Amino acid sequence: MKDYYKILGLTRDSSTETIKQKFKELAFEYHPDVSDNRDAGEIFIEIYEAYHILSNPEKKKSYDLLHDKYINNIRTYIPEEESVRDDINNLSDRARTTARQKAQVRYNDFLRDLDCFFTEGQKADGVPYSYNMHKNIGISGGIGPMGSIKSKFFHARKYFLAEKYRAKGYKRGFHPMVSTTPVGIISYFLRLIF
Repeated sequence: MKDYYKILGLTRDSSTETIKQKFKELAFEYHPDVSDNRDAGEIFIEIYEAYHILSNPEKKKSYDLLHDKYINNIRTYIPEEESVRDDINNLSDRARTTARQKAQVRYNDFLRDLDCFFTEGQKADGVPYSYNMHKNIGISGGIGPMGSIKSKFFHARKYFLAEKYRAKGYKRGFHPMVSTTPVGIISYFLRLIF
């Protein structure tokens, strides 16, 4: 039996909204159309499968009973256990089939089906803008690589991939090689605003 909480990096007390947000973040990172990870397809399928079990409060309750018994090794009685297990397995199989189809489409098409990351109830239109980040040393020298996070959302600096880059010392903006040109200087001031 799979540990869906471990797959999503969540705990049992995570809310439905937290599960939904985590799924979107991981889907962005591991969708085969945008990920460089060679195992992205299989990881994406597992993420999708876990999300479909845990985001449904009723199925999550059933899964939690099985999780206690088979993952946490807690002796517990599960009424109609075989039926509960079959139900979770069937839902899991359906989710994996759907995930394989979603893994084949372009990420922008996949994104259109999801709620907007930052504005409740809005749909993404699949039109990205680049959120560029780089590391620099001193005033002018630079070290790579320059990271590009594609997102349509102006709040991307709060997005988990942006936070991940920042934790590694990356800053938002253009590559240091152009930072001393007039365009680079103007860009620097614009960067301070946004």
